[in-house]
Amino acid sequence: LYYEEYGYYADDDFFGYDEYDDEYYDDFDEFDAVQDCTVDKAGKVKLANGTAPCDIKIEGVDKQADLLPGGIDGVYKLYSCQDGRPAYLRQKSPKGEDRVLYYSRSFGDWDISKGPKPNEADILMYG
Repeated sequence: LYYEEYGYYADDDFFGYDEYDDEYYDDFDEFDAVQDCTVDKAGKVKLANGTAPCDIKIEGVDKQADLLPGGIDGVYKLYSCQDGRPAYLRQKSPKGEDRVLYYSRSFGDWDISKGPKPNEADILMYG
């Protein structure tokens, strides 16, 4: 009886969902301001709270993206920071086919781009 009278959520709009106010997204601004990764004066990458870096292994993508020259699969090693987050460079890339895994503040996700540095104009994969 309640749902027939009020819908699934009280004060819903026509489609059943409230509109999110801009203030809802303001809560995430602090998340982007946190520096999980810094580079010291000697050029050494440091992660927050003394966290030890790890390598990231990506495999299985090349079978699905078999037309992508240079592929995506491989071991990515911490090499720098991008907007306060770790950035990983693929090891043993074919010549001219470097890949970088990094967090994109613009898109709010992790991206893999072509080249030796993060490049939002040449994103190959995201998630």
